[in-house]
Order: sequence, then structure tokens, then C-alpha cells
Amino acid sequence: MNKKYSNMVIILISITILSKITGMLRESFIAAAFGTSYEVDAYNIAYIIPFLLFSLIGPALTTTFIPILSEVFEKDGKEKMYKLANNVISIVLLITVIAFLLGELFPNILVNMLAPHFNMETKLLCINLTRISIINVLFIGINYGFISILNVLDEFKSTGITGILLNLPIILYVIIFKNYNINELMFFTMCGYGIQIFAHIPSLIKHKYKYHFIINIKDKRIKKMCMLIIPIIIGIGINQVNVIVDRIMASGLQEGTIAAMGYANKVNEILYTLFTGSVMVIVFPLISKIAAKKDNYAAFKKNILKVEQMTIFIIIPITLLLAYLRKDIITVLFKYGQFNDMALEYTSIALFYLSFSTIFYVLRDVYNKGLLALQDTKSSVINTSIGMGVNILINLLTVKALGIIGLCLATTISSAITCILLRRSLCKKAKIKINKKEILSLIKVSTNSIITIILLWVINNFINNSNSVLNIIINSLLAMIIYLLLAYITKSKELSYIIKEFSGKYSNKNLCKKEKNII
Repeated sequence: MNKKYSNMVIILISITILSKITGMLRESFIAAAFGTSYEVDAYNIAYIIPFLLFSLIGPALTTTFIPILSEVFEKDGKEKMYKLANNVISIVLLITVIAFLLGELFPNILVNMLAPHFNMETKLLCINLTRISIINVLFIGINYGFISILNVLDEFKSTGITGILLNLPIILYVIIFKNYNINELMFFTMCGYGIQIFAHIPSLIKHKYKYHFIINIKDKRIKKMCMLIIPIIIGIGINQVNVIVDRIMASGLQEGTIAAMGYANKVNEILYTLFTGSVMVIVFPLISKIAAKKDNYAAFKKNILKVEQMTIFIIIPITLLLAYLRKDIITVLFKYGQFNDMALEYTSIALFYLSFSTIFYVLRDVYNKGLLALQDTKSSVINTSIGMGVNILINLLTVKALGIIGLCLATTISSAITCILLRRSLCKKAKIKINKKEILSLIKVSTNSIITIILLWVINNFINNSNSVLNIIINSLLAMIIYLLLAYITKSKELSYIIKEFSGKYSNKNLCKKEKNII
């Protein structure tokens, strides 16, 4: 990996962290202003409607659009690439305009699909909010198109700050205004999506890009994109069905269920996004290059197993710590204004059961990237479909009896099953055999993580500290010390690898300094 790419990864990680901080501030302010009321339930459903409408196309578009744009850029130059980009963006605009018009004309159908159990007051509010939010589908479409162009041109900074720009109008609204209104909140959310587009304009001007409306569906590259995009859309569609099913089931439970799950998911997403955004952005190109050499399966297997083991070593203890400190974390992030003790308890229940799904979501991404590197998309679609079926089945069996716990358990169990199936497919494709060392390593990491949490619980029984911020800081530091000490005692090979990497970098730095001094 060259220095430029490594520096860009560090910058993107920093921007992602800042984006997540502003995202949590946004959620904290919304929680303080509205709590877990029926208004927030209506807002959350209306908020995700444009995202769901476009999410089938968006990720699939960038996955297929970027490689084809890169190919045209390398072979035919920037102008030809811009012409193809304008063609694709124009087609996407046409699709999103149709989606926008349908959303404006028939918002009740969309709301009834996602939240059929809302009472009439919540449903009418959600319909009104959807009429405001639906324009976001246009902004999202343009944003994805510009991101694809800039990524091909090695421009990533504006892509990173779009999350920050989305959050700022909402934060400013809650800070400046005193009499809060959920319709106004949705308006400022819409402004956030619109402002995202302007973040890309300076970089686009720098590269002399100009948009022209052009539609040419006969272009062979458009047909190629359509063929590549189909299995990806199916896979993303299955994930969105899961989201819809969860919302439908949650809408029939007590008021505030959707809001509580939303807040819990936001906390989970911080850990998931930071890990996948930093680690997988580095790992995927590496394993793709190795997998491209068909006779080099040994190196591919070695690297993918190392990524898996390091992921397990890091994600399991952090997830258990998140579950243990759930109330303190939610208190620090959300417990202001209308977010009362009942909302805290309800959200902490959701976070406890959802937090364990993070382990499987992160590992799922590792296995998915491995399969994509081997150009196997079919396995992902099949395994994700099975996971969706399991999620729906567990929801139907448990939600009435267990309520929000049943919803969260369904998500966690189905993600675990999907993860196991994906690993099996990867092992079969890459001819990876399960060995005793891997199983022993998993047992060792899990045991060390559980012992760490037990020791934290014992220590906290002797410390009476009611300050949530201090609790999080102290417990996090103690957990790190205890876990690393246990890893050292049990001779963890993952810890040995980390020490070796850091000591190697430190030695190289010292060597460079000595060489400079000699010169």
C-alpha cells in the first residue's frame, strides 16, 4: 500500500469518526427534544422511506458504476468517462423523479406498508412527514452519482464530509429554536440531504466536470452495468425486506418501540461503521489482488484467515463491553430533556440484545468481501435469503410474547446464522479447512472476553460511581488492561502479531532517524 493511499485511509477514518460524533449529537438532540414519543416513531418511518426507495439502486450503483467508470477513464480518458457518468446520472435522475412523484401522490401506501399498526394520529403525521422527506430520494441519487465520479478521480474528502453536512442542520435547529415541531425537524433533515450535494461541487469544478442531461440506454456499458447490478440489487433488497419486517412488527408494539430500536441501532452502527470503514477499506483491495492470481489460493487463505482472527480478537471484547456499559452509554448520548428513565430502560434493553449482532455483522462483511474477491455473488444472495427467512420466522414466533426483546433477538440470531453460512461458502470456495487452532483461538478470545467483563462487574461492586462519563472511561481502560493481560497469559497469537507489527514500525522509525543523523 503506497503512502498516499495510507494517508487517505487515515484521513477518511478521522472524518468518519467526526461524522459519527455529529451523528450521535444529532440523535442526542432529537432525543432531548422529542424523547421516544409517537412523533419520533412517525419521523423515523418517514425518514427511512426515501432511503429504502433508493437503497436498492444506490449501493449496487456504486459497486458496478465505479469499476466501469474506471475502465473508461483508463482506456478513453476523462471526457468519455464524464459522458458515460452523465448518461448514468440522467437515468438515475429519471428513476428518482418517478419515485418522488409516486411518493408525493401515494404516501399513505408507503406508510401502510412500513407501519400498518400505527394508530390513526401517528399514521396521519407520518404521511405528512413523508411528503416532506420524499424529495430526499432525488438528493440521494445525485449524491451517489457525484461520489462515483470523484472516487474514480481519487477524490475522497468530500465523500467523507457528507455525513457531517447531513447532521449539522438538525443540530443547529435543536440548538437555535426553542419550540420544537416534528415537521420543522423533517424540513431541516431535508436541508441536510440537499447540502450534501454542494460538498462535491468544488472537487467537480477542479476536475472540469460539467453535467449535461443525456440518456442513451443502447450504450453497451449501460447494459453491462444492468447485468452486474441484478444480483447485487437482489442481495440489498433482501436486507431491506428485513428492515421493513422489523418496522412492521415494531409498529404493533407499545409507543416508542421504533424510536428505542432506532437509538440502539445508532450506537451499534458507530462500532460497525468504524471497524468496516477503516479495516475493510484496506483489506478488500489486498485480498482481491491475491484472489486474482488463480494459482495463489494459499496466500489468499492465509490472509483471509488472519483478517478473520484479528477481527474476532478485537470485536468480541468490544461488543461485550458495549453490552455491559449500555446504560451509561445511552445516558451520556441521549438522556436529556424528554428522554426519561423509561426511555432509558427501553433503549438499554434493545441495545443489550442488538449489540451481539455487531460481532456477526462485522464478520459477515469479512466473509462477503472474501467471496466478492473470488467473484462469487451467488453465495451471498442465497445465504442472505436464508438469514431473512430466519429473521421473519423468529419475529413471528417471539414478538407477541417478548415484544422488543423478540425483535432484537431475531436480528441477532438471523445475523449469526447468515454469518455461519457465509463462512461455510467461503471455506468451500477457497478450499479452507477448519483446524483445531482456529477453534482454540475462538474459545480463548471468548473466554478472555467473558472473564474481563466478570472482573469489571466485581470491581464495580466496590466502586460506587454514579457519573456515567467516568464509568465509561474507567471501565474501558480497565477492560483493555485486563483483556490484554489475559491475552498475554494465554499466549494469544493475535496479540503477538500486534506487538510484532508495532515493534517493527517502531524499529523502522528509529532506523530512519539514525540514517538521517548519519547523513
